[in-house]
Amino acid sequence: SNLTYLDGDTGCTYDTTTRVVTCTIGTLAAGSEAQRSFRVKVSASGTTAIANTAEVSSTNGQRDSCSITMDATGAV
Repeated sequence: SNLTYLDGDTGCTYDTTTRVVTCTIGTLAAGSEAQRSFRVKVSASGTTAIANTAEVSSTNGQRDSCSITMDATGAV
């Protein structure tokens, strides 16, 4: 609730109801890499910490996730 979605790379969409950003990468060859970026505006102040979790999944069932927390000073 302390973030406002601004924009993202081609292939990224934002669902205002669920507040979820979904980025499609497509087919990747073994050993290759891909990245997608999006921007949000932080609207928190004071001592509010913000947590964010990224989840990655593939059509063959592989899954991974990564979580970060930013404290009130902006440190991650």
